[in-house]
Amino acid sequence: MSEANLMPFPETKIVFDPTSSQLEVTAPWLSLRFKVTDENSSRVANSVAALNASEKNQSEINWLLGHFSTFPLVNPEPRAAMSASISQQTLGTAFNLIAASSAHELQRTISPKLEPLIPDFRWDAEQILNASKIADDQYDPNTVYAQCRRFRLRAEKSETANVNWYQLMEELLVRNEEEFFRIAKLSIRQTHYITLNCVPSLSPALQSFHEGAGEVTAFIAEERGHDQLVLRSLRALGVMTPDEIELLDETKLSIELLRFAAEVCPLGFCCLVGIFEGTTYSAKDPLAILLEKSSKPKAANGIQTHFMINREHNHSNVGGEMADKLGFVTRDHALAAIRLSELTVEVGNLLSQKLVSKVSKALGTQDVAG
Repeated sequence: MSEANLMPFPETKIVFDPTSSQLEVTAPWLSLRFKVTDENSSRVANSVAALNASEKNQSEINWLLGHFSTFPLVNPEPRAAMSASISQQTLGTAFNLIAASSAHELQRTISPKLEPLIPDFRWDAEQILNASKIADDQYDPNTVYAQCRRFRLRAEKSETANVNWYQLMEELLVRNEEEFFRIAKLSIRQTHYITLNCVPSLSPALQSFHEGAGEVTAFIAEERGHDQLVLRSLRALGVMTPDEIELLDETKLSIELLRFAAEVCPLGFCCLVGIFEGTTYSAKDPLAILLEKSSKPKAANGIQTHFMINREHNHSNVGGEMADKLGFVTRDHALAAIRLSELTVEVGNLLSQKLVSKVSKALGTQDVAG
């Protein structure tokens, strides 16, 4: 399979200062800084200039962007020489159903017992499809994956709940530690449910995603037992049985989305694995940092160990590695992956908003999540 040409996302800015030998690569959701060696300084300068040239030197651009292509800053352009994906040959009906569904219809298909949580799809699916198109009814799965990752990070960046929750929890720890522990337990309970149900939710992909069976098998092996790590933190907070803590609807739907994608949509499955694993660039789990400052610092150990395993095994990129195993996908397969990705991201944002609301209420402040 041919290598993809690389280009920055529209939001990615690349600046090289030859005086300080600093290369800065930034997007609203991530900033990287590199010290460039003297021997590479001239080539980096030329490669950055090539990005803005009317006639682009693609080989130099690929050389530069290849150094950080695993980060969500770069778009792999559609490859021309691709064979069809084997996995999609028996799943066309499912792709058609998902692609034609509204957000409400798709949620009812996946989880009939839950009330619809989001009004409708808002991502510009046609923009993603156009960016990923190889030819009629042929789309590059790597480009679809990268674009879904980009849209997800845009949505999460515009949604302040994730940032606000940790800031508010830090304030709550100082003002009312018991309330801090109550909401920390609620948050960790959601993580425990996800990790407890992770392996059975991933396993259907072993049958539906033939090209990626080896990667899925390895990932499942790495995920086994993570629920026990998270349970350690709950028990350190005095929770003996996780069922005594509320399980939120958004958490239930998230894991049902993962299982559904594993059953019927290989590319959607890859995208959802990427969403669940997140972008773990920090050195520590943010909640673990706060727990270490509390009167129960041992409660941080379980979730921090879980966080570090994911980080050390590069789980933030495992979804992309799986997607790379697929051949070209049809329009409906690509659109199904986009729809499942957006629904999962929106459900995650709703979960974040709900947690922010609970902290805001405990602090007696206005609900910043709206």
